Amino acid sequence: MVWLGLFHQLGLLCADQGKLVEAEQMYQRALQGYEKAWGPEHTSTLDTVNNLGNLYADQGKLIEAEQMYQRALQARRRHGVQSTRRRLTRSTT
Repeated sequence: MVWLGLFHQLGLLCADQGKLVEAEQMYQRALQGYEKAWGPEHTSTLDTVNNLGNLYADQGKLIEAEQMYQRALQARRRHGVQSTRRRLTRSTT
């Protein structure tokens, strides 16, 4: 499933370059693949959900951002995860 990670990484790259539409498309492809391959609450799926929330927040789509953040937070709480294993936000430099 390496290609799923590539879609996620392309989403990060596009977002860093200000290509927000393309970033959303890459995150959505990764998310659909992760959900199908590993389920909606796998850590890789939730990382993508969180980063999609970041993207929506950057776009001013605050309702969508909150939905993504809530989804990730609730799933992590159900599984007893207190924090993410790595920082999920991208660099602004």
